[in-house]
Amino acid sequence: DFNRLDLGLTQMFKETFVYNTKRDGKVELDGREYFFKKKEFPKDHLDEYLFVDFFNNIEKLGENREMLLATFERKWRARAWPVDYDIIYKFALKYGKSWVKKYFKHLKGHNEISSRK
Repeated sequence: DFNRLDLGLTQMFKETFVYNTKRDGKVELDGREYFFKKKEFPKDHLDEYLFVDFFNNIEKLGENREMLLATFERKWRARAWPVDYDIIYKFALKYGKSWVKKYFKHLKGHNEISSRK
């Protein structure tokens, strides 16, 4: 799903993650391993949540983090995705790791400064 963000990702997770609200741990089904993560997430606006999840997992991607952040910021400011940017911001504050919350506050503050000019 992270590839849908069009940030130039070249690698993939080896594991398949399943987010849910009841189970945590490794499960084998039909010979495949799945990693269930008991986690709070929204029931709707999953495309917007994908952005927050991307940032929460950015260290696991095996990509150049600074390059991903620069590409993301450029696309964020250009409003390159057909999503609700206010919802992404709210989800970042609710579901994001502490650095993700700070990062999105920085982005929002930068947008407000540039929109006043």
